[in-house]
Amino acid sequence: RIVALFTEDSVYIERPYDPEHGIYRGHEGIRAYWVRHIQACERNINFRHLEEDLVFDAETRTAVVKWEARFEVSPGPGRPWKLVQFLQIARLCFDADGRVSLLEEFWHARSCQRACKGLRDPRARRPRCGPKRKMPELGGRTCAHSALWHAQLGPFEREAMALKSGSRPRG
Repeated sequence: RIVALFTEDSVYIERPYDPEHGIYRGHEGIRAYWVRHIQACERNINFRHLEEDLVFDAETRTAVVKWEARFEVSPGPGRPWKLVQFLQIARLCFDADGRVSLLEEFWHARSCQRACKGLRDPRARRPRCGPKRKMPELGGRTCAHSALWHAQLGPFEREAMALKSGSRPRG
């Protein structure tokens, strides 16, 4: 049923720097992600939409939304479930019929695992294996700022964002 919310050629971007496993295209890609990841690897999902942070531009049919989610995730077979919490912002573009043609997520996560002495320090992770991905240059802006900037909210909103961030507005 989730795919009914999306156009047939929609794009769902969960992790933009992982195009092979983080960008899902069309109904089949979104359905596969939903079944293999959400239904199979997440449970006890608590979701809270932050309506006061909703921004919608009717002219471009673009919305920026914000929500919090807390759930348990399975790191793999035979391993214990981990409790995680996310604060997410997403940019959604809608087709003329009201279905989503683009969903692009930006999020911050917090580990809720308990260690012997309280919450585990997320900086105390094991070293990564394999090549490290190069982070994009955002000119001092955050990913959320970039999402808002590209949401086509009009010249006055962009100018205000540029003044707050200290950058020059782009056309």
